[in-house]
Amino acid sequence: MSEYTLEIKQIVDYPRCRIYRQFVQALIADRSIRVSGGSGLFYFVVLCAYANFRTSYKRIDGISYTIYPGEWIMSVEELSRYFRTRFRRQTLAAMEGLQKKGLISFLVLGHGKLVKFKIRGWRRHNTILDYNAPCQKDTGFFFFPVSTATELVSAGHCSEMDAVLDLWLNTVYNDPQVLGSDVGPVVYLRNGTGCPLVSYAELASRWGISKATAGRYLKRMAERGYGDVNGLRPDDKLPQRPILHTINGKQDQQNAGDAGGMEQDQQGQREGALQPLPGCLDDGQRGHSQQRRDQGEPHPMCHSSFFVYCPASLSAAAGWPFRRSFFA
Repeated sequence: MSEYTLEIKQIVDYPRCRIYRQFVQALIADRSIRVSGGSGLFYFVVLCAYANFRTSYKRIDGISYTIYPGEWIMSVEELSRYFRTRFRRQTLAAMEGLQKKGLISFLVLGHGKLVKFKIRGWRRHNTILDYNAPCQKDTGFFFFPVSTATELVSAGHCSEMDAVLDLWLNTVYNDPQVLGSDVGPVVYLRNGTGCPLVSYAELASRWGISKATAGRYLKRMAERGYGDVNGLRPDDKLPQRPILHTINGKQDQQNAGDAGGMEQDQQGQREGALQPLPGCLDDGQRGHSQQRRDQGEPHPMCHSSFFVYCPASLSAAAGWPFRRSFFA
């Protein structure tokens, strides 16, 4: 019998992307990324990371609450810490904004001290387990629909955190429809061209910000190790594919799955919706305009392609090399 080989992909045609809860926790803890004035994408991802994947019970102040799949209950103060809002009204305003968009429903309980929310359409994208047990909130993963992320991003101004998540969710790996994705993970905004290059004007229009702000977003992401940017001028000749290679590093053997994650892993393998793997640009293989810029010749970047890294636990589970871990 031939040896079974699992081929990991994240292709354009998949309607959702797997997000590990460790990654969300790392974003919450990274205070260097601004979240204020965003589109709500970060807030919704945080709520999804805390939603139950099976029925459980939680006792607060002597009262037992039944929490069904897609729901969770916490204090408003705790939710404010996750949202990084200073005041209670700001936290509830963010929840009301998501509720008006039809993504969640929520109730304020316990004389205004608790908030219980429900993710609408949770069952369409995530497996529901048919037994009652506590759900861990810092391990495992959930599936997030790419279409929902696009709707939130296009609704208004995006914060820096929203931009990070937008690029992460639109990363493609090992898809023959997208140039360069067979070598490493690239961000492809699904514009029908099959080329991962995108202009600052496109990013500015997508995120509702200026081109200068979009450039600063990408620069700050690269400085923090969230990815690499390859800049090209209009007179540069585009290669057949963006040049990218992965760098070997130590592997983190941390177990990334919980009970729900292990149950959902089979579904993820069938759909191929595994988070993209990391990579970086080779200095000797970048475009001529990038080399001229390194030598001190100033000129604006007109197009860029963006490459992302992933948590070490993901690459370790698949036996893949990585550049940098969010949990190192």
